[in-house]
Amino acid sequence: MRRKISVLLVLISVLSLGLVGCGKYTSSFSAVGLVSSNTSGSGYMSFYRFKGTKVFKFDIDDDDYGKLVYSGKLEKGSIKVYYDVNDTKQVLFEMKEGEEVSSELADLPEGKLYVIVETDGTASNGNVDFDIE
Repeated sequence: MRRKISVLLVLISVLSLGLVGCGKYTSSFSAVGLVSSNTSGSGYMSFYRFKGTKVFKFDIDDDDYGKLVYSGKLEKGSIKVYYDVNDTKQVLFEMKEGEEVSSELADLPEGKLYVIVETDGTASNGNVDFDIE
């Protein structure tokens, strides 16, 4: 009986550990006044202070046109934003103190789109917004 319970516990542990880390990228940050949302077709992040990495995941499918429309604003610090679709991580844009960004990225292929926001140190009073159209 004890052997069956031990085997069952080992199996549950292995399965639990296997499910952890299923994502391609992970968010790791410290923040003050952070408000964020992420759906399959849009995402945003607004913060008073932010340091680290925040990952957004979007689905581009047949119903979408495959265009990422984005904008951002930053008062202090610096942010670099990457995108990855089909295992090709590339810089989308960078913002430094006092800068604003507003643009789009067209002709994205079908699949999972990751947008990765990273700071170099602490960033203050900023926001980023992403929409799939």
